Amino acid sequence: MQILTTLFDITSLMPHGYCLIWNSVLLWLHVISDVLIVLSYYSIPLIILFYVRKHKDFPFDRLLLMLSAFIIACGTTHLVSIITIWIPLYWLEGLLKLLTGLLSVITAITMYFIVPKVLAEMGCKRFLEEKLAMQASTMQENLIKEVELRTKSLQLLTEQAQGDLQVKRTFLSNMSHEIRTPINAIISINYLALKTDLTEQQHNYLTKIDSSAKWLLGVLDDILNYSKLESGKLVLEHNDFELSLIITFLTDVASPLLKDKPVLLSFDIDPEVPAVLKGDSLRLGQVLLNLLTNAIKFTHEGSVTLKVKLLGYEAQQARLSFSVIDTGIGLSLEQQTHLFKAYNQADNSTTRLYGGTGLGLAICEELVLAMGGSIIVKSQVDVGSCFSFII
Repeated sequence: MQILTTLFDITSLMPHGYCLIWNSVLLWLHVISDVLIVLSYYSIPLIILFYVRKHKDFPFDRLLLMLSAFIIACGTTHLVSIITIWIPLYWLEGLLKLLTGLLSVITAITMYFIVPKVLAEMGCKRFLEEKLAMQASTMQENLIKEVELRTKSLQLLTEQAQGDLQVKRTFLSNMSHEIRTPINAIISINYLALKTDLTEQQHNYLTKIDSSAKWLLGVLDDILNYSKLESGKLVLEHNDFELSLIITFLTDVASPLLKDKPVLLSFDIDPEVPAVLKGDSLRLGQVLLNLLTNAIKFTHEGSVTLKVKLLGYEAQQARLSFSVIDTGIGLSLEQQTHLFKAYNQADNSTTRLYGGTGLGLAICEELVLAMGGSIIVKSQVDVGSCFSFII
């Protein structure tokens, strides 16, 4: 209690204002200066404490806390200096200055030992950062070089593959044309031979030759068409045509395939479909014929139906849906996944049982894509299939 009494004892002491002869300008100069110093000294530790709290992994937080205590003590001495202008608390002011001095000495000694560690830590950190930066730069350069090498390698492989494809396409095209000539000659001579007087056995032999030659011609046509589609040389026409003529053509070609088969071929044409359409009638007929003949080939009994429906108009052009529906052997989900791949059929046994190159559906898909549509398949084993597209 005696210490507190002494600290706050102001008897026989005069306020500091007397030293300033109560000059208002001089007095307020000291007050304002000390207020600004106090505000600054109190705000700096708050910023330091906020930083330490946010960065708990900082290795020298003790040093920052000691600096904060020292700065607060300095600020407090300036605060008391303002008070002593009016109230002579010089004992309290002296004690605060002593505490501030002790904190200053302790902080200075602490900094003497810690600052070298801080500098070493910073140097080590800078060294690691520079090393990491060099490693990152080296890795980036190596990556760029690797990418360039891979790109060049891919370009060479692409050019080589394109060259190989071109050689293959040229070979297929030339061979198709070369083989077509003698096959057409065989078909023509065979046709003339069939018109002569023949025994039943001779007629049977020549009929088989005719069907085999025409089948081989169809295979060559498929290869040639697919080669054109692959090379992008197939150009679609855009002319007026009558859908009824395509239906007549399909009926004439598909009907003989139904001989000795309990299968009904039918056409369900939407009456709203325009009589005259614009597009490539030859390629549309080729797609529909391929889908119909496939459906007939794999349907042993039941029906095969071609449905044509008007969906509407876009840019004054009719948008039509074509569907070929059959009650044939159907397809499993696994078979449907590779159905449109070139030279593939549903499975290996299909080729043995029904023949074919496996190009028909691949050609159909490419032609439909060229006409702005896509073929969709819905099928169930032993129930039937539905191949549809919209153009």
